[in-house]
Amino acid sequence: MKSRNVLVAACAAVLAIFVILLIFAPERARETQEYEPIAVAKAAQEAATDTPRTAPVGTPAATPEAAEQTAAASAAPFRLAAELLAPVGDADGGVTALVGITAIAPEDLAEMEAQQAAGGEGAGARGYFELANVREWIPARVIALPDGEAGVRTLLSPDLPDAPFYRVAAYTDRGTLWLADVFPAETEPREVESQEYRMVPQPIEPIAPTGLRLRLVNDTLGQGEYLLRLSRRPAEDALWAEDASRIGGLLGRMAPAIAAAYREEAPLAVTVDEAARLAPLYPDPAVRLTLLTVSGVEAEPMVVELAPGQIVEAELDIGALFGDDAAAGLVDLRGRLVREGSGEPIAGALVERPGAPGQNQRITDEDGRFVFEGLPRARETKLRVLAAGPGSEFPATAEEEMGLGPRRAMPRVHWLTFDPVADALEESATEAEVTFEVPQFRWLLAEIDERERERLAIGAKVPYPIYVLERYDEGADAWRETGAEEFLREADGIAVSIEDPGIYRVVAARSAVDMAYSEPALVENGEARTPLDWEFGRETQIYVEDAQTGRPVGGAYVAISGPYGSLPPLEGETAKDGYFETGSVSVGQIEVFAGYGDKEGTTLVDLDEEFPSTITVRIGPGE
Repeated sequence: MKSRNVLVAACAAVLAIFVILLIFAPERARETQEYEPIAVAKAAQEAATDTPRTAPVGTPAATPEAAEQTAAASAAPFRLAAELLAPVGDADGGVTALVGITAIAPEDLAEMEAQQAAGGEGAGARGYFELANVREWIPARVIALPDGEAGVRTLLSPDLPDAPFYRVAAYTDRGTLWLADVFPAETEPREVESQEYRMVPQPIEPIAPTGLRLRLVNDTLGQGEYLLRLSRRPAEDALWAEDASRIGGLLGRMAPAIAAAYREEAPLAVTVDEAARLAPLYPDPAVRLTLLTVSGVEAEPMVVELAPGQIVEAELDIGALFGDDAAAGLVDLRGRLVREGSGEPIAGALVERPGAPGQNQRITDEDGRFVFEGLPRARETKLRVLAAGPGSEFPATAEEEMGLGPRRAMPRVHWLTFDPVADALEESATEAEVTFEVPQFRWLLAEIDERERERLAIGAKVPYPIYVLERYDEGADAWRETGAEEFLREADGIAVSIEDPGIYRVVAARSAVDMAYSEPALVENGEARTPLDWEFGRETQIYVEDAQTGRPVGGAYVAISGPYGSLPPLEGETAKDGYFETGSVSVGQIEVFAGYGDKEGTTLVDLDEEFPSTITVRIGPGE
């Protein structure tokens, strides 16, 4: 009797545990807004949440039987097979198939294990499933088996590496998608084409694409062709948003152009003449559409509702989006490129609008002319010009030096600005005719003979020697570092390209603290020459000592900077006695940094006032 009571009590306990599991199951049912295609595709996976799964890689098996199964599976090549159910009325062509290999970041795994140890949520295979991300996609193939059911295709993978689970994905050119996450323990052995595979037990249902059939109407601007950017409007429901992002993770492979439009990298081209099929899109409740003219003028964005799993019809009213006076806000630029000074037209030059969408490049005709239509009237437009310059005495090409032919004019980059406001364009004007003068390069040759060249190379370390161009600022009575596009080595010196007339000199640096200066030269129209004479500077040494102990620090890092911040510092390490030899120093002021471990120090030295034989740098924590 007593044993019978014990049996009844045990059964009651088991029943109570079963009821508790039903109430507190880790995977809650969706109450709202899960749309049918994803629900069907995930049905097998959701139903398996309460059944034992193989533990992810690196975790102990739940049972001895599971451990034996895992060991047997790892001993042989693991290949997946899955049946793909055809969508109704499927007119799609070929199918691209992939298998995603998932991985769990160590820090995420450690956090989950800590939660499990504390009795928190997330324990079990479902928790590991949500931690894993696809780290690699491996191509698979899709076949129709001779003995298979009509309308069913079979995905076959190659040998796969171990993973917590596998993400099976297949898609067509029209956006139909098959997607499922597969745990190895839930698969069944099956022989296909004389090879052993692990078959996904349930066929994978197709997910119909979400998208738009978009028409442009009321083209008040008369542009004909426009550009379109896309922005997500994800669901507030976290599970729906998660599923949409999961599908969207494949968007870059399924529809690269649409994915780029979402990332604002390259807008989609749409025309007034025909409807555009935009699919697949993220299966969100809505999408924000931003229409642009080819010249980059942006309309007011518009939010369009989507129906996940369907292609819905949508229209964009161009006149309403851009406004009634939109056409008045645009102007056509009819430009002409000529050379500064001579007025000679520049034919064959490339003119582009960097960063602008659409066809943003033009080539000038024989008269130097080009056209950009529909530019914004209210703001300036930057133009980048790549044009070959006229012949010049500098630089001489190798062909000329060897007597092989005439000098070639190399293409140069110039920046121009079209500003309708600054040009006082009349409000009624729809076109602007502008002539742009392209600056011609002038050249300054810093003459360096062979002897000076050899002296310049003595002791120089890569990337030295380096050349710097300076321009004289008369107002400040000072030399200012300025940019130059070309520093070209010539037989008798260094040729430096200059755009604006002025007084210049060339600085030749053998290190950050050792350099020579050419004589100042007036550069106007044409070329100028100036001699560059090298004189060795004086030498000093850096001594690094510990600020707390006063002892020398061997192996300390030393970096010495001079007056030009653009030049790499002179770097090295101190010897065992704490000294570092600088070599020749010819500048008037230097900054010395020294560091060792967590100790560092910096010293500024004015060498014009006094040139010490030793410069001491004391280093310490936080100094």
